[in-house]
Amino acid sequence: MLSLSCTQLEKVDSVSRLSKFRSLHHLILNWTISDSARGTTDILDLGCLLEAAPFMEKLELHMVMDHFLHKRYCHEDGELRSLPSRPHSHLSLVHISGFIGEKDQLELALHILHNAAVLKALKIDPWPRTANPVRARVKSENRLASGRSVALEFLCKDDHRNVVSVLEDVGE
Repeated sequence: MLSLSCTQLEKVDSVSRLSKFRSLHHLILNWTISDSARGTTDILDLGCLLEAAPFMEKLELHMVMDHFLHKRYCHEDGELRSLPSRPHSHLSLVHISGFIGEKDQLELALHILHNAAVLKALKIDPWPRTANPVRARVKSENRLASGRSVALEFLCKDDHRNVVSVLEDVGE
């Protein structure tokens, strides 16, 4: 298991430049995304983790969107982007918390859903479950509702294996 906490990730231009983590089976990534980093941060870039860790079985991505500008994805925001299809044959459990319905969050969740061939559960949690509870403040209940509604509207409709669960309450 590898557990990381960060506030900014550097974009990798090519997946081939990434190291391969062949022994990584469980990754926990706690990520705080602030106003200053939001313009340069693309959550979809984390899709390269599937290729970099070919034997990963469990992924926990806990995000805190620590910024005031929040844009819930809707069709008017344009087409959803996708990364090239690269099936992953080991990833079976994924938990994404802090999902507030932003476009790149949805794109990453869809990438995982479409490429994790043995996926048993993709848990979407609007509430941020981070290792640092002080940072896990949610500035608005509207963010939680946005995350839930985006997951139900756009992610669940693509779930043909019935593996997606969208948490409703803080206590779940």
